Order: sequence, then structure tokens, then C-alpha cells
Amino acid sequence: MAYTYLITGATSDVGRALIERLLTDAPADTTVLAQGCGDLEKLADQLGVDISGAKNNKERAELIAAVPVQAPANETGGAQ
Repeated sequence: MAYTYLITGATSDVGRALIERLLTDAPADTTVLAQGCGDLEKLADQLGVDISGAKNNKERAELIAAVPVQAPANETGGAQ
């Protein structure tokens, strides 16, 4: 079963610690979305995802998580 986690306040010490724990212990099919203020909107814009119909962060995260991404071909690039 795949899990999607949305971490709000990801720029805080607690948020960073939670992300590190999830990434360490999570199954391979787990998605972790981390956000600071306005990050979901910025991420959606970068991915070309329309989140205008979303009513809350959970719906925004679900729309963003549905977008397939590819790992970079080398370590210098970001996810595509």
C-alpha cells in the first residue's frame, strides 16, 4: 500500500526531523511532500498542476502527488 505524507511547517526543526524519519523508515512507494508557507502552490506551479479547485492542503497534496516524476539522470539535476 502506498502512503502519501504532507508535512507542514517543514522548515522548522520539528518538520525537518519528521521528514528525515519518514524518509529513513518509509517503504519505497511512499511519497513525502514537505511545505513551508505557500510551497504547495509554488510546487504545483513548477509542475504545471492546476490546484485551483482544491479546497484544502490535503486535496492540493493529492493533486500534486498524482503527477509522475522521474529521478534525475545524474546527481546534479533535480527531479523531472
